[in-house]
Amino acid sequence: MDKKVVFRYNIKDFNFYIEASHTGLTRLQILPVNDEKPISNTFDSKKSNLKNIHAIIQKTVEQLEKYLNGSLKEFDIPVDPKGTNFQKKVWNVLREIPFGNVFSYKAVAELMNHPSAYRAVGMANNKNPIQIIIPCHRVVGMNNHLTGFGSGIDVKKKLLISEGHRINSKMVLEDNIWT
Repeated sequence: MDKKVVFRYNIKDFNFYIEASHTGLTRLQILPVNDEKPISNTFDSKKSNLKNIHAIIQKTVEQLEKYLNGSLKEFDIPVDPKGTNFQKKVWNVLREIPFGNVFSYKAVAELMNHPSAYRAVGMANNKNPIQIIIPCHRVVGMNNHLTGFGSGIDVKKKLLISEGHRINSKMVLEDNIWT
Protein backbone atom coordinates (compact mmCIF):
# COMPACT_ATOMS: atom_id res chain seq x y z
CA MET A 1 0.00 0.00 0.00
CA ASP A 2 1.24 3.46 -0.92
CA LYS A 3 2.14 5.54 2.13
CA LYS A 4 0.70 9.04 2.27
CA VAL A 5 1.51 12.18 4.18
CA VAL A 6 -1.44 14.28 5.29
CA PHE A 7 -1.16 17.93 6.25
CA ARG A 8 -3.50 20.76 7.16
CA TYR A 9 -2.34 24.31 6.50
CA ASN A 10 -3.92 27.76 6.72
CA ILE A 11 -2.95 30.47 4.23
CA LYS A 12 -4.78 33.79 4.21
CA ASP A 13 -8.50 32.98 4.35
CA PHE A 14 -8.06 29.39 3.21
CA ASN A 15 -7.73 26.22 5.26
CA PHE A 16 -6.15 23.47 3.16
CA TYR A 17 -6.19 19.71 3.52
CA ILE A 18 -3.17 18.39 1.60
CA GLU A 19 -2.36 14.75 0.92
CA ALA A 20 0.57 13.34 -1.05
CA SER A 21 2.25 10.07 -1.81
CA HIS A 22 5.72 9.46 -3.20
CA THR A 23 4.28 9.78 -6.73
CA GLY A 24 2.58 13.14 -6.33
CA LEU A 25 -0.14 15.22 -4.78
CA THR A 26 -3.25 13.07 -4.26
CA ARG A 27 -5.60 15.58 -2.63
CA LEU A 28 -5.84 19.33 -2.13
CA GLN A 29 -9.11 20.42 -0.63
CA ILE A 30 -10.17 23.82 0.65
CA LEU A 31 -11.94 23.40 3.99
CA PRO A 32 -13.95 26.01 5.87
CA VAL A 33 -11.55 28.22 7.83
CA ASN A 34 -13.33 27.36 11.07
CA ASP A 35 -13.13 23.59 10.40
CA GLU A 36 -11.20 22.20 13.33
CA LYS A 37 -12.01 18.51 12.85
CA PRO A 38 -8.92 16.41 13.50
CA ILE A 39 -7.41 14.58 10.57
CA SER A 40 -5.60 11.34 11.27
CA ASN A 41 -1.85 11.63 10.75
CA THR A 42 -2.16 15.40 10.49
CA PHE A 43 0.83 17.54 11.30
CA ASP A 44 0.19 20.72 13.27
CA SER A 45 1.52 23.46 10.99
CA LYS A 46 2.38 25.61 14.01
CA LYS A 47 4.59 22.92 15.54
CA SER A 48 5.97 21.17 12.48
CA ASN A 49 8.98 22.25 10.55
CA LEU A 50 8.17 22.18 6.82
CA LYS A 51 11.65 20.83 6.11
CA ASN A 52 10.68 17.62 7.88
CA ILE A 53 7.49 17.13 5.89
CA HIS A 54 7.12 15.28 2.63
CA ALA A 55 8.83 17.26 -0.17
CA ILE A 56 5.72 17.38 -2.35
CA ILE A 57 3.67 18.89 0.46
CA GLN A 58 6.41 21.43 1.16
CA LYS A 59 6.45 22.45 -2.51
CA THR A 60 2.63 22.59 -2.54
CA VAL A 61 2.53 24.92 0.47
CA GLU A 62 5.23 27.16 -1.01
CA GLN A 63 3.45 27.40 -4.37
CA LEU A 64 0.00 27.94 -2.79
CA GLU A 65 1.41 30.86 -0.80
CA LYS A 66 2.86 32.40 -3.97
CA TYR A 67 -0.37 31.79 -5.91
CA LEU A 68 -2.52 33.39 -3.20
CA ASN A 69 -0.12 36.35 -3.01
CA GLY A 70 -0.39 36.82 -6.79
CA SER A 71 3.19 35.92 -7.67
CA LEU A 72 2.57 32.44 -9.16
CA LYS A 73 0.41 31.74 -12.18
CA GLU A 74 1.29 28.13 -12.98
CA PHE A 75 1.93 25.18 -10.67
CA ASP A 76 4.62 22.59 -11.39
CA ILE A 77 3.69 20.07 -8.72
CA PRO A 78 3.43 16.39 -9.70
CA VAL A 79 -0.14 15.18 -9.23
CA ASP A 80 -1.52 11.68 -8.83
CA PRO A 81 -5.31 12.04 -8.68
CA LYS A 82 -7.44 8.94 -8.31
CA GLY A 83 -10.37 8.71 -10.71
CA THR A 84 -11.77 7.11 -13.83
CA ASN A 85 -9.99 7.44 -17.17
CA PHE A 86 -12.59 10.00 -18.30
CA GLN A 87 -12.17 12.05 -15.11
CA LYS A 88 -8.39 12.05 -15.55
CA LYS A 89 -8.79 13.26 -19.15
CA VAL A 90 -11.00 16.11 -17.94
CA TRP A 91 -8.52 17.00 -15.19
CA ASN A 92 -5.65 17.04 -17.71
CA VAL A 93 -7.60 19.49 -19.88
CA LEU A 94 -8.34 21.65 -16.84
CA ARG A 95 -4.61 21.89 -16.10
CA GLU A 96 -4.20 23.50 -19.52
CA ILE A 97 -6.60 26.38 -18.71
CA PRO A 98 -4.27 29.34 -18.18
CA PHE A 99 -4.34 31.60 -15.15
CA GLY A 100 -6.83 34.42 -15.73
CA ASN A 101 -8.94 32.46 -18.23
CA VAL A 102 -12.35 30.91 -17.75
CA PHE A 103 -13.83 28.13 -19.86
CA SER A 104 -17.37 26.81 -20.04
CA TYR A 105 -18.15 23.14 -19.40
CA LYS A 106 -19.05 22.94 -23.09
CA ALA A 107 -15.66 24.33 -24.15
CA VAL A 108 -13.86 21.74 -22.01
CA ALA A 109 -15.98 18.97 -23.56
CA GLU A 110 -15.16 20.27 -27.05
CA LEU A 111 -11.42 20.33 -26.25
CA MET A 112 -11.76 16.65 -25.37
CA ASN A 113 -13.51 15.97 -28.71
CA HIS A 114 -16.71 15.04 -26.82
CA PRO A 115 -18.87 18.14 -27.43
CA SER A 116 -22.01 16.62 -25.96
CA ALA A 117 -20.27 15.47 -22.76
CA TYR A 118 -20.46 18.81 -20.94
CA ARG A 119 -22.57 17.31 -18.13
CA ALA A 120 -20.00 14.54 -17.67
CA VAL A 121 -17.31 17.24 -17.57
CA GLY A 122 -19.29 18.88 -14.77
CA MET A 123 -19.44 15.61 -12.86
CA ALA A 124 -15.68 15.13 -13.27
CA ASN A 125 -15.15 18.67 -11.98
CA ASN A 126 -17.25 17.78 -8.96
CA LYS A 127 -14.97 14.80 -8.23
CA ASN A 128 -11.72 16.76 -8.68
CA PRO A 129 -9.54 15.78 -5.70
CA ILE A 130 -6.90 18.48 -6.27
CA GLN A 131 -8.54 21.90 -6.20
CA ILE A 132 -6.67 24.97 -7.49
CA ILE A 133 -3.79 22.98 -9.03
CA ILE A 134 -6.33 21.19 -11.21
CA PRO A 135 -8.22 24.46 -11.66
CA CYS A 136 -11.86 23.41 -11.78
CA HIS A 137 -12.70 26.87 -10.39
CA ARG A 138 -11.93 28.22 -13.89
CA VAL A 139 -14.94 26.42 -15.38
CA VAL A 140 -18.33 28.14 -15.46
CA GLY A 141 -21.80 27.32 -16.71
CA MET A 142 -23.85 28.68 -19.57
CA ASN A 143 -23.83 32.46 -19.98
CA ASN A 144 -20.85 32.80 -17.61
CA HIS A 145 -22.88 31.70 -14.57
CA LEU A 146 -20.98 30.51 -11.52
CA THR A 147 -21.92 26.92 -10.86
CA GLY A 148 -20.80 24.23 -8.46
CA PHE A 149 -17.49 24.07 -6.69
CA GLY A 150 -16.61 21.48 -4.08
CA SER A 151 -15.72 24.13 -1.51
CA GLY A 152 -18.66 26.38 -2.36
CA ILE A 153 -19.41 29.23 -4.73
CA ASP A 154 -18.00 31.87 -2.35
CA VAL A 155 -14.58 30.18 -2.46
CA LYS A 156 -14.82 29.90 -6.27
CA LYS A 157 -15.55 33.65 -6.42
CA LYS A 158 -12.53 34.44 -4.22
CA LEU A 159 -10.24 32.36 -6.43
CA LEU A 160 -11.53 33.92 -9.66
CA ILE A 161 -11.29 37.44 -8.23
CA SER A 162 -7.70 36.70 -7.13
CA GLU A 163 -7.00 35.81 -10.78
CA GLY A 164 -8.31 39.20 -11.94
CA HIS A 165 -11.92 38.45 -12.84
CA ARG A 166 -14.83 40.79 -12.19
CA ILE A 167 -17.74 38.91 -10.64
CA ASN A 168 -21.19 39.75 -9.36
CA SER A 169 -23.23 37.47 -7.15
CA LYS A 170 -24.01 34.97 -9.92
CA MET A 171 -21.68 35.34 -12.87
CA VAL A 172 -18.33 36.34 -14.33
CA LEU A 173 -18.69 39.78 -15.92
CA GLU A 174 -16.32 39.42 -18.86
CA ASP A 175 -16.55 38.53 -22.49
CA ASN A 176 -13.24 36.63 -22.64
CA ILE A 177 -14.73 33.30 -21.62
CA TRP A 178 -14.14 30.33 -23.88
CA THR A 179 -17.60 28.96 -24.57
